[in-house]
Amino acid sequence: MSVVNSDNYVEFIEGSPDKNKVLLFTDRKTTAPLFKSLSKTYKDKLVFGEVKKDAELYAKFGITASPALLVLTDP
Repeated sequence: MSVVNSDNYVEFIEGSPDKNKVLLFTDRKTTAPLFKSLSKTYKDKLVFGEVKKDAELYAKFGITASPALLVLTDP
């Protein structure tokens, strides 16, 4: 799992092109235990990222409230 922001978003999307991406948009300073557990359980099938207070990415995906979970199947 990685922290995703507008600077490294393209690298996150282009990395592991054969896997779907899961993004958690959150205002919390720490990662939720459930999200950590899911990222460990499905690390071979999905790529997990966490977006923390990045206005540009919130606007790009139309996220207006957090927490929000977004799964990208065709970025």
